[in-house]
Amino acid sequence: ENIIKKSKTEDKSEAILDRLSLNELKEFLKVEFNNNPALKENFIIYFSGKSSKERNLLDYKKEINQSYREISDRHGFIKYGINIDFFEYHDLADRFEKAGNILEAVTIFQALSEVVAENMDNVDDSDGYYGDEFVSSIDNMTHYITKAELKSGEKKKFIKYFFDKYVENNPDYFREYYGYALREICHLDDDLKYWKELLEPYLPKTIPDSNHWSNYYEAIEWIRMQLHLLDLLNEKAEFYQLIKGCYQKNHELCLYYASRLAKDGQNKASVKVAEEGLTIFPAHLTKDILKFLNQYYKKDFPEKYKENLVNLFVQERDWNDYEKLKEICSKEEWKEQILPILIERLSKDTIGRNILIDLYIKENMLQQALQRAISNESLFTFSFYYQVFAEKYPAIYFHAYQELIIPFADSRMGRPHYR
Repeated sequence: ENIIKKSKTEDKSEAILDRLSLNELKEFLKVEFNNNPALKENFIIYFSGKSSKERNLLDYKKEINQSYREISDRHGFIKYGINIDFFEYHDLADRFEKAGNILEAVTIFQALSEVVAENMDNVDDSDGYYGDEFVSSIDNMTHYITKAELKSGEKKKFIKYFFDKYVENNPDYFREYYGYALREICHLDDDLKYWKELLEPYLPKTIPDSNHWSNYYEAIEWIRMQLHLLDLLNEKAEFYQLIKGCYQKNHELCLYYASRLAKDGQNKASVKVAEEGLTIFPAHLTKDILKFLNQYYKKDFPEKYKENLVNLFVQERDWNDYEKLKEICSKEEWKEQILPILIERLSKDTIGRNILIDLYIKENMLQQALQRAISNESLFTFSFYYQVFAEKYPAIYFHAYQELIIPFADSRMGRPHYR
């Protein structure tokens, strides 16, 4: 019914438009423009691609900053749950884009991203509203830059803009998005070469020790960026020269090196680098290296493949690795070799202590699982595994539970366990 009414209304308006003279339409629009400035502004943008008043980046930023001032408290702070509606700027950018003025849309989103970033210390962004607006603004900015199909020389100012913002690193939790923006807009070799030129002064001569975390991380980021550019530009000699000197300093660079070697068909060298990484880096950093090696081990080195799956399961507690491991072992090998290794290594785990209980349950070793649960001395553990143990071992379970209940019986937190 609503669709029919709407269709009739549209038919009626079209019929009126068809019989109006140009002068009559002009007179109507003049009256409406006086009564509705927003309509007049939209009309001007639609037919000229420009606003009635020219605004540069600073003008847009002043307007958006005024929106912050209007809803902030007397200290200039915006409390949790009070959000500025940025829709009018998204809508305005969309109108400019449809009118063919794409770079004006870029300016609007540049202003939005800058104002949001500059005001992050003045808002309670617990729900991530303003952070999401920043990301959206950068995404839209890069989208419109790409859509504008700028020539390499015209794009340089935007490449430099994002690179300078990356260097500025303020606030630091937005830095990665400037890096993403660079990757989005740099497609041609000229773009990549200019980005590489901007990067040159920041490349470290050496990588600091990882104990100096801030300097170490910064150096790794610059090197990773350079490797990315060399990779895209297919400058192999320079790529390999750089990565050979630093892959032993960082597990991600080690994997990057191994992956690039594999990409270039140097599988033996690739495996050698990855295996070296296993000996250099702590176990908790080698998950991706182990997974990388599995693609080679699975077919040609079954024992190494099993060893890798053992390490992955113990480190990551991913039951998919457990299933893969069990599938490729004979029943005898599993029972006499692999399972005892898993139990021994998981029994030393002081963080995820319940993983061993889960393993015992999967293996139908319920008595061992019960003893492990009791040794944990945790009411949470007893509650979590209640359905598994309570009916099969009621007396033992009740006694163990009782021992832990008594210290909690006179406090509020103990009542659910007591029941």
